[in-house]
Amino acid sequence: MILWFSLKLDKHHKEVSMINARTIKKIYGNSLVGNTPYSDIMLVRRKDESKPIGLTDYKSTTDMAVARKRQRAASYYNLVSRDRSVTVSDSAEMADTNLSLVLHGTNDLRLEERPIPESGPEGIFRFSLSEVQISIRSVGLCGSDVSYWQKGRIGSLVVTKHMVLGHEPSGVVTKLGSRVNNLMVGDRVAVEPNRPCGTCYYCKRGRYNICADLHYLATPPQDGCITRYFCHPARFVYWLPDNLSFDEGALAQPLALGFYGCERGGLKVGHYLLVTGAGPMGMSTVLAAKASGACKICVTDIIESRLDFIRKIGADVTVLAPEDEDPEVTAKRIVELMEKEPDVSIECSGSESGINTAVHSTRPTGTVVQVGIGRISTQIPLTMGTLRELNIVGSSRFANNYETVLEAISIGRVNVKQLVTHRFPLEESLKAYTATLNREGVKVIVDCSRQENGKST
Repeated sequence: MILWFSLKLDKHHKEVSMINARTIKKIYGNSLVGNTPYSDIMLVRRKDESKPIGLTDYKSTTDMAVARKRQRAASYYNLVSRDRSVTVSDSAEMADTNLSLVLHGTNDLRLEERPIPESGPEGIFRFSLSEVQISIRSVGLCGSDVSYWQKGRIGSLVVTKHMVLGHEPSGVVTKLGSRVNNLMVGDRVAVEPNRPCGTCYYCKRGRYNICADLHYLATPPQDGCITRYFCHPARFVYWLPDNLSFDEGALAQPLALGFYGCERGGLKVGHYLLVTGAGPMGMSTVLAAKASGACKICVTDIIESRLDFIRKIGADVTVLAPEDEDPEVTAKRIVELMEKEPDVSIECSGSESGINTAVHSTRPTGTVVQVGIGRISTQIPLTMGTLRELNIVGSSRFANNYETVLEAISIGRVNVKQLVTHRFPLEESLKAYTATLNREGVKVIVDCSRQENGKST
């Protein structure tokens, strides 16, 4: 085991100070600290506070060398002090196989043992030098996962080979590529599921979510993350704040979708917002809109129970919209209840009636954002949109907001824990998908950690 207590930092730097070594030895015992001299047990602290620095502190410096020292110290503290269940991984301690949930075809989900993506001979990584290996802990399930399972496709995205499902992960870093300098083994992390090329026109302008060569987890042909271990580019792996659980880290992904939809709509403090569709995407949008300062939020759906729940998490007004109701009629009811036409409408259902309702409801010069994915071709009242000078925009996944989302959850701006209603171990992931298919809960989590003596590893 690597003796992280022996990590030495620059003794002359102003922010390096001694930690009480005797206290550490008392808590963790001589078996961990051994005979390490007290003078070698060092930890970076804030200048005027006793607790170790966090993510914001080490990022605030422009001196990269100092940043890395702070980063290592904070990571070290998280590893051995905050969560003792997180340990340094060693190849010999890992399982010889990698249990994964694999889609073989329509309605054909199987649990399979796959090789662990790890270091090769002489420490040369088989995966990219800029990637990290992650021990997956929590993965949230999504409607797109169910669509691939039930239909084998979403629009033009067709499953043509065996594919691991899941794209909402969190976990623990277990190995590093040699070029990784922003993370350490043992870091608790949330994983952004994007894998763009990084060199195209859109990537260079920060719009990597529409990269033509984008590989998105569990989107054909890219494998997902309902597995024990997987590898991912370090630049899309983010520290999980100490006060967040792995489940909350996994739910950063749907919340990022919500925040990005609000961003695309130009949602501002005081705006009135319409959300069509009260499923997980609609719920994430409501949470993001509340955090962004929306004044009044109306949500429509065809299922009363979903509307009941979404009122609990932030919707001010809800409208039950039967599938056979004329969207113009629905729009009139919405405006009457809101007492004003919405400034922004975010369509989350992917249905034709949803987009039609949004166009008929939104005030002139307002914005309609299409987030939900439905049929390839959909009829919309474009003439109405033209006469009202509406801005009708698309929203494809998200970009550049994952750290902001994690901060919003960490400081209490958004409560995503209330969305989790079901949890299943990886071995029972088929039950998890069945629960999601049957809409038995709101958000279902698959726990991918190995259980040893009742503890996650």
